[in-house]
Amino acid sequence: MIRLFPIIIGFLTLTACAVRVGPPSQVSSSTASQTAESEDSSPNEANAASEAIQERETHNVTYRGIVQPAGISIYMQGSHRLLLSDRRFLLLESENVDLNGYVGEEVEVSGSTRPTVEANGIIMRVEKTKLILPPQEESPVPEQSSVQGTAEEKPAEPEKPIQPIPTEPTQPTESTEDLAVGPEPAEREPAEWTEQLTEVIEAMAKENFSAEHWTQEYCSSHIGFCIPVHRNWWYKSFGTTTSTLWHVEVGNSPVLNLGDGHISINLLPGDLFLENQETTNVQVQGSAIVGLRPWSGDRHFEIRAGSALEPAVRYMIEHINPYEGN
Repeated sequence: MIRLFPIIIGFLTLTACAVRVGPPSQVSSSTASQTAESEDSSPNEANAASEAIQERETHNVTYRGIVQPAGISIYMQGSHRLLLSDRRFLLLESENVDLNGYVGEEVEVSGSTRPTVEANGIIMRVEKTKLILPPQEESPVPEQSSVQGTAEEKPAEPEKPIQPIPTEPTQPTESTEDLAVGPEPAEREPAEWTEQLTEVIEAMAKENFSAEHWTQEYCSSHIGFCIPVHRNWWYKSFGTTTSTLWHVEVGNSPVLNLGDGHISINLLPGDLFLENQETTNVQVQGSAIVGLRPWSGDRHFEIRAGSALEPAVRYMIEHINPYEGN
């Protein structure tokens, strides 16, 4: 009995010091619950953002125009744009329709529209498209021979090819070392000038020409100058031509060929001496407005456009600056 007493005392001591630990299942279930809640929050936030976009949309809207790549612009949304008949455009995006297959084609697009993140823009979430085919010309009625018994059909004249709908290129990214010598632009027909060109110039003249709307800039490190371009306009440099040291054209639609632009920016040889120590001069020459500015190296700038664009020409000629890039 005396020998067993130390053993009994040791057993009771170990029992009194034992620590009671809670069931591990409670800890694991609590951790799992918190993890599940954190995982569920991300889909909920995404759904809320999607619902907010859908609330701003106008559904069942249809537009007709020519599909183009989105190109370079102030708008960060949309993979393509739809050029309308009045030269405005609509940004496009779609998860169900392959818009690349319609580039350059006239189509009718339907879907839901909403304002863009940037001001004064609209983007459509395209749900369906319809290709607009050009009308076919009627074939002439074949004539019959007057000889009885040997009547033969006169071969029908071949159909004239239908002129393709002109596709508008995306605005080019201007490199600092631009383009080789090209031919002079062909002179415009008088009818084309009085009708189409006049309408375009009048539309361009309706733009807001305050300083905050000149958000683009064309620069050439080769010549060493930069010139502002209105936010809603397109531009393209044609480099040196047969009559200019440098030639750039600006328009309210993409400029592809010489003569497509409606404002011409020319660097010409020769000194220009202005009266009263003026740095720029803007004058009317017939139906055109011409801005002049001396430049270094016995050269000067000339900006030429329709007279309705005098405010634009004046702003551009006054804000030509030396190129300060790397």
